[in-house]
Amino acid sequence: MRIKPVAFLALLALVGTVFAALSSDQALDIVGGKGGYLNDYESAKLLLQTPIEINGERYWVAYVYQTSSPDTKNLQLAVSDNTGFVERDPIALTSVFQISQKLAVMDQLKQGKASLDDVDAFLSDAQTQRQSVEQVFYTNIRQQLEPKYTQVSFDEIANGLQEVKDGQDALQNNIRETRSLKGQFELYGTGNDFDAYFNAFNTTLGSFNTLSLTVERYQSRVLAKVDEVTNSRDLNFSAKEEITTALEKTYDVGDYKGFRTGVVEPAQRLMASQLARQDTLVANNVESTLYRIAKKNAEKAYSTDLKDSVTAVLASAREPELKVCGIDASELKKVWAQVRTVMENPSNSSRATYDTVPEQAAKASTLAADITQKLNDCTIAATPPPQRADYSGLLSNALILVVVAGLGYYGYTRYKKWRQESDN
Repeated sequence: MRIKPVAFLALLALVGTVFAALSSDQALDIVGGKGGYLNDYESAKLLLQTPIEINGERYWVAYVYQTSSPDTKNLQLAVSDNTGFVERDPIALTSVFQISQKLAVMDQLKQGKASLDDVDAFLSDAQTQRQSVEQVFYTNIRQQLEPKYTQVSFDEIANGLQEVKDGQDALQNNIRETRSLKGQFELYGTGNDFDAYFNAFNTTLGSFNTLSLTVERYQSRVLAKVDEVTNSRDLNFSAKEEITTALEKTYDVGDYKGFRTGVVEPAQRLMASQLARQDTLVANNVESTLYRIAKKNAEKAYSTDLKDSVTAVLASAREPELKVCGIDASELKKVWAQVRTVMENPSNSSRATYDTVPEQAAKASTLAADITQKLNDCTIAATPPPQRADYSGLLSNALILVVVAGLGYYGYTRYKKWRQESDN
């Protein structure tokens, strides 16, 4: 059958409506709205304002926290942008939570002043400081002291400054590339983009360490040159003092060692530690998420309406009716006992047992409705239909009375007329 163009466009519009992407508010409502997955004392917030895409699937990730303590992150939930439901596939959740776990590490680094912006800010200040040193070196040393004291070579200092500059430029390029990858991830939200950004950031920290070591070598050269000048037999005291004073002004090109040991290296240790524990942390997060979903789904299935309907059927007062009608409620009792065992003993319940409740509850609902229908049918059959009242006898008696009354009245009028004629 050939579909007309108009019908085809309508079909495409319908499909687009069915599979329309969720908004951030809709995703958050699925997690924490009515019938959601939060406890009364909890709230939820999206980890990112865009969904994360992994292998063609998109997921909104929310973390759950105690409303009274917003800094806590007790649980994570992922909402599939494709289906509009919370994700329950362990493999998919593992992929999503691996990213969220690394994002948590990046947040910790930010709190420790080791974010990309922090590294960039330090480098910017250090570059300004290096430029100031270069100006001192080329103005005071190259142009003034070197021609004056030809026996002293300052090439090591010049080469060292150039190496520092090259290292700073390389680090600046790393920061620029990392920032670009970060922006790409925030725009498109794919798992591959995040991995590229995370790896680039790790590389940036490594580049900082490399530059830090370059700076240390440069500073060692400056100190070595100071010692050389101080111990020189070709220079008098005044010359030594003049050159040493100038060299000391070229020493400080930034406290790379302090930033490395106080910020960068702790950040690298934290990243290494978290990555080493990632599999365990992610597995625990997945299990916690699946447990919460299973429990909340069980609580929704174990509704007040269901409890009322089943209790009404299995009430002791109904036992005589069930026996009289020959209705077997044993299956309902068995299923309902299994549901109650799970829901009324939470300390002994697990994700696996909670997962059984929705199906068992639906079965109990069907059995209760079936028994109720049978009871109704049995009660209706046992009650005789109302009989019409038989008024035939009353009608006959009434007719006789009417006839007798009519004959009496006729006889009376004839008698009265006869008496009148007799008197005349």
